[in-house]
Amino acid sequence: MTKYKNLFSSFKLGPITLKNRIVGLPHSTARVIDGVPTDEDFAYFEERARGGAGLLITGATIVHPSSALRRRMLIEAYNDSVIPMLRRRTEAIHAHGAKVIGQILHLGREMIGGESDYPLSAPSSLQSPRGLYRPKELSHDEIAELVSGFAISAKNLKEAGYDGVEIHAAHGYLVAQFLSSATNQRTDKYGGSLEGRLQFLIEILETVREATGNDFAIGLRLSSDEEISGGMELSDTLDIVKKITELGLINYLNITIGIRGAYVKDMSTPEGITIEASRAIRKSTNLPVIIGQRIKNPDTAEQIISEGVADLVGMARSLIADPEWPAKVQSGRTNEIIPCIGCNQECRAFDPSLFCTVNPITGREHELNPRISISEHPKKIAIVGGGPAGLEAAKVAAQRGHSVVLFEQQSYLGGQVNIAAREPHRGELLQVINYLSSEIQRLNVSVRLGQKADISDLANFESIIVATGAIPVQPKIAGEENGQIYTVYDVLQSDNFSVGEKKSAVVVDDGTGFWPAFSAAEHLAKCGAEVTYVTPARTIGASIPHESIQPLLKRLGALGVRFMVLQQLTEISSSHNVLVQNVISGETTTLKADSLVIDAGRQQENTLAHKLKEVLDIPIYSVGDTVSPRRISNAIFEAHQLARKI
Repeated sequence: MTKYKNLFSSFKLGPITLKNRIVGLPHSTARVIDGVPTDEDFAYFEERARGGAGLLITGATIVHPSSALRRRMLIEAYNDSVIPMLRRRTEAIHAHGAKVIGQILHLGREMIGGESDYPLSAPSSLQSPRGLYRPKELSHDEIAELVSGFAISAKNLKEAGYDGVEIHAAHGYLVAQFLSSATNQRTDKYGGSLEGRLQFLIEILETVREATGNDFAIGLRLSSDEEISGGMELSDTLDIVKKITELGLINYLNITIGIRGAYVKDMSTPEGITIEASRAIRKSTNLPVIIGQRIKNPDTAEQIISEGVADLVGMARSLIADPEWPAKVQSGRTNEIIPCIGCNQECRAFDPSLFCTVNPITGREHELNPRISISEHPKKIAIVGGGPAGLEAAKVAAQRGHSVVLFEQQSYLGGQVNIAAREPHRGELLQVINYLSSEIQRLNVSVRLGQKADISDLANFESIIVATGAIPVQPKIAGEENGQIYTVYDVLQSDNFSVGEKKSAVVVDDGTGFWPAFSAAEHLAKCGAEVTYVTPARTIGASIPHESIQPLLKRLGALGVRFMVLQQLTEISSSHNVLVQNVISGETTTLKADSLVIDAGRQQENTLAHKLKEVLDIPIYSVGDTVSPRRISNAIFEAHQLARKI
């Protein structure tokens, strides 16, 4: 396409030539058993290659047993037994015209959600704020062993058919720990000045180059800014880039921002946050630069290349959400791209492996054929409810060749996602509704807005899918007649809801620690209210993704929101006062509350489903919140599975 001519131009990256400038950034599926990737992992990466990316960089590949978790869900590149499966994967990737590079790393003092049988290790014995234990300081012999582990791992990847290797020196893992003066306080040849702190990395690069030869690409991933107090900043990274460029040992740089637990930016972060750092780095070196993080829009990607901000555009979550992103852009089908909404809910949970909120096939490629089959017996199907479950069901049923009519009693589609998207910094949720709405229009689904379907409307269909969702539970609090009580949905769905500046508001979480109550608290605080957040849980935001909780609490803290944990609301004691009780000690506290806002959860709205089953002798199905109120990912997955079977 002439519109994206730079994005789809070829590029020579060291000894390899890429068909376009789109790079799948390193990440893991966690579909790994005993350090060896499985058929599920193989199917996932093959689908990303089929989708048209020029280069895939595979991640979570460790170089030494001391970086392994007990679950062994990281690929063990140092282990010869991984080579046959990795060779299968590289052959499949190459068959689709893509190149593949393997990122290798050692975690050092960082723990990534699992215990290890080995002690944590680091350049200096400084405990990570993200780790449970103080690491041991590496000796010279141990450093030499790790350097050898990088070389062995790179050689194994080359034997497995990889086109190159990327050294992970970002995000606060071991190599980055050596590079940063905040984590490296050694006084020997591996510490002190920048030259000393670079020594570990230089030894790795030298041994890897010697082990793999000049026909093998070597890249380096760096955090341009760790975004922590005392951590590496852009000026430090520019110094490192200058030294590494002079050595002539690598073929490219992969630039990122942040540190573990905070580098996967959520929807509160604007697109293309690495652009200015990448621009500065590219001006300082003749090495090709890959840029990533929150790049979703093909126009942004094209602009990055055309303006010389970077040579290659990387994306992880955009390809997790839609592996066909490159192919759709190139063929002019950008409106068909499944959008990453930056929620970090499924792709970062790893429960037990990689999934995606908006794409139910992601992580299930081995069990769910990404190509939807046409039904041998097309039917007339009615779908009641236009939320994410109803829309996904309509999309897949239409792809199967069925004649589909969707009924929605509101004058708009999206269901409660429309409410959730009103939350501060959560507007991107609407993108999945916009995508699904566009898809069902493209697939000729008949949509009847503003029509509450009844039995007479549905009697002539051959199958009915009920996706009527859930409704908020109305809280019952003793003495509520003495005060003003609202649900979080009252706050979020109103354009003008406010309790008034300097007025007090108490927001009560039901204990699940998910977005609705936090969003209501943030909305009220931004309107000037003095907000107290009350929860019976022992932690704050336990259900919110790790990468989202830090920026959320930072925003709430700046707004002056006060938190009370292990507290439950017992009654409205008098006008403008509520009583809360410690769930452990029973001690009570009176809080001033001009307004009381409660998240008491949701309950399924399944009245229609029960009525239909009583009077109609046709298949009737319920999906999503109609069955049990959960999340967008559950609704979409259930609807997708069901529609494939009808």
